[in-house]
Amino acid sequence: QLLGKLECFAEQGADMCLVGECFVRLDDAQGAGTWYQKARKLGEKHGCYAVECSASLGLGRIEFYIHNRMPEAEELLRHALSVLDFVEGQDETLERDIKHELAKVLLQTDRYEEAGPLIQRLCELAERAGADPFNMVVTLQLAVRFQVRMGDVEQAAKEMQALEDAFTRVPEGVQKASCKLLLERARSRFQ
Repeated sequence: QLLGKLECFAEQGADMCLVGECFVRLDDAQGAGTWYQKARKLGEKHGCYAVECSASLGLGRIEFYIHNRMPEAEELLRHALSVLDFVEGQDETLERDIKHELAKVLLQTDRYEEAGPLIQRLCELAERAGADPFNMVVTLQLAVRFQVRMGDVEQAAKEMQALEDAFTRVPEGVQKASCKLLLERARSRFQ
């Protein structure tokens, strides 16, 4: 509330998104949705595009992962993507996260041709210097899935090899375990 009184709307909205994320981690989709919705309204009202974008991404994830409502998830993620153009000085993390989730929704709804350009852009972002191995694995697993569904075995094999290579660079720990699951999932799709 203090941030709102000081008219620090961007900071207030970012904090609301963080609270929403905390509720997600507590498996409280309703609580998360409430905070993301508040943040989105604040972002829209005060032109805080990064907040609006992040909140729409959070809401889209809830619709996709929790409620399995693809049309609602797609609408929220497309909104986040459209607002992304107005975010000043944003790094590529937000773009990557939105496009990754939207690509997953499109693949889930068998719209491979629409997902293709998003996956291509995700691969470009992941290949940039300094891309961390975890994000490489996550992106390449999606690329393998896409290529297998499209029937391009040769490209799927290239993506699979790149995925295997990226996996070896992921440090030990929780991310390594998550990446191992993604790698195994990709191997089963590829075979």
